[in-house]
Amino acid sequence: MALSPPVAITIGTLFWLAFALLGFFAAARISKENTQLIWVMSILTAFCCWLSWFCTYVAQINPLIGPEVNGAIVMYFRERNKQV
Repeated sequence: MALSPPVAITIGTLFWLAFALLGFFAAARISKENTQLIWVMSILTAFCCWLSWFCTYVAQINPLIGPEVNGAIVMYFRERNKQV
C-alpha cells in the first residue's frame, strides 16, 4: 500500500530531522573541542541528504517523461504470451 505524497514527505522529513538532531546531541560526547564543527557537519549532512531525497521523491510523483513503446513491440509480446 502506497503512502500519499504529503504523508511520505512528512515521514522522510522527520527521519532526516531526527538524524540531524542525533548528530547535534552526540557532538558533545564525541569531542569537546570540536563541538561546533560537528554540529555544522551533522546538520549540513542531514540537510543535503534530505534535499537529495526530496528532489528524487518529488521528481517521481509526476514524471515529465513517460516510457514510449512502439506498437510492433506490443504486438510481439502479445503473440509471444499467447504461445506460452
